[in-house]
Amino acid sequence: MTTMNIEITKGNQTPVFRQAANQIKAAILSGELKEGLFLPSEREMAGMMGVHRNTVTRVYQELGCEGYLEPVRGRGHRVSFREGNETSDFLPAFARSGATSGGTHAGRYPGVPWFALMRDGLADRNAAFDDPVSDSCTARDIPFAAGVAPPEARFEEDIRRIFLDLLTSGDEGIFARSHYQGLYALRAGLCAMLRMKGVDAAPSEIQIVSETNQALSCLAELFTERGDTIIVEEPTSPDIYRTFLLRGASVLSVPSERDGMDLNMLETLLKRRRPKFICVSSAFHDPTGVSMSVEKRRRLLELSYRYVIPIIEEDSSSELFFTEDRAPCIKSMDENGNVIYIRSFALTFAPGLKMAFVLGNRQVVRKLGRLQSIHATNPDSINQSVIDQCIKKGLYMKHAGDIRRCCKAKRDLFCDCLAEARRLGLRFDVPRGGVYLWCRLPEGLDHRKFRGALARRGVRVTPGALFFPNGTTGEDYIRLNYSLPSKEQIETGAGILTETLRALMR
Repeated sequence: MTTMNIEITKGNQTPVFRQAANQIKAAILSGELKEGLFLPSEREMAGMMGVHRNTVTRVYQELGCEGYLEPVRGRGHRVSFREGNETSDFLPAFARSGATSGGTHAGRYPGVPWFALMRDGLADRNAAFDDPVSDSCTARDIPFAAGVAPPEARFEEDIRRIFLDLLTSGDEGIFARSHYQGLYALRAGLCAMLRMKGVDAAPSEIQIVSETNQALSCLAELFTERGDTIIVEEPTSPDIYRTFLLRGASVLSVPSERDGMDLNMLETLLKRRRPKFICVSSAFHDPTGVSMSVEKRRRLLELSYRYVIPIIEEDSSSELFFTEDRAPCIKSMDENGNVIYIRSFALTFAPGLKMAFVLGNRQVVRKLGRLQSIHATNPDSINQSVIDQCIKKGLYMKHAGDIRRCCKAKRDLFCDCLAEARRLGLRFDVPRGGVYLWCRLPEGLDHRKFRGALARRGVRVTPGALFFPNGTTGEDYIRLNYSLPSKEQIETGAGILTETLRALMR
């Protein structure tokens, strides 16, 4: 047994138990406390430090969990940190077989087994979703897999003019860091735009982020812990559910109907589970293109109030409506502040100028801002300034209308070009907005052969199984995008799809 001189500074921001643990750990790492040495008993150490015995108990427990001490029945706590072991002792089990003897060069040791060190295969599964979307930016293939604003309606001239005006204005503020919550002028402009949707918001209730994924990631980090439950629609975009899976949450899915989530099944789940969130895409849902009916929006809010479960509403497609019967966003109907509203500009603005925002309770937004300051320091000032000017000058709403008309024309063309495929058994509902066709393949068709044959002919589609969080169904679905491909690509790609379907159906 040994004696130790541990100095505790009262009033220090570092807790007393952590001060003591750090000093013991440093003594072990420096070699002052050798392997096998017994530390004073908890009572003796408490007297030496001038603290309560419970504090020492916690110190020893912490160091035990970290592998520096081990308890020995009847004798106390012994230093268990080993030093100077041979390579084979400290290599992970999966790497030991690769170690070789002799020599002093890198060839003597195995390389880092990166794949084995990774948490799980979630990233690999979602590569099937992310890769076709990313490749669509550069590939010459027909990009039915992506989902971005149509190239024909990106209003480059207006953006170029706004950039030049900002750069020549002499305002050095556009090059400075913005507040971590986002430019105040932009947040005020967003509030004015939200009032047109029936939402009364204040700039302090808005957090600027780069995209929907970042918003969801921050919300998951702020609210969820391993073992929590999140409820999503089924099918739903991997962007919605995978963030929560990576946080260790359990994702429960509720089937979608033609007017939105099955709320009877949702209520059954709410009675048995206490989820952290209900996540919905309220307008022109990805991938189905469905919009939740007004009746269901009201009832969803009622369930949220009754069971005290917050709602995350993703509403990025709401401006891409092709008919006039538009439903108000759920946030505009929320009287209790239960809804966190997320909106991205990826489908209604130039995709390279990434921006989205979160609208919610002031306390939530304040915490999101703190997380933003940790992960990204500040949102992009120049992009914010450009979007702010587009909103102020009325250009954003004008060009959102141009994008809407362009998408509608492409939807109509795509549906016409797929008429023969529908006679062969391809099934889909004509969407009333958004950018996707959600297609069910004919019964008996080998979906892998079908997608493989399309890929060999340069047509990229998104497999339906990716939109089912538990991966147990959806193989007989595909998602087709019509906003990115040109009209010529739509005609060619639809023809290839129909020919491939006809050949395989024989």
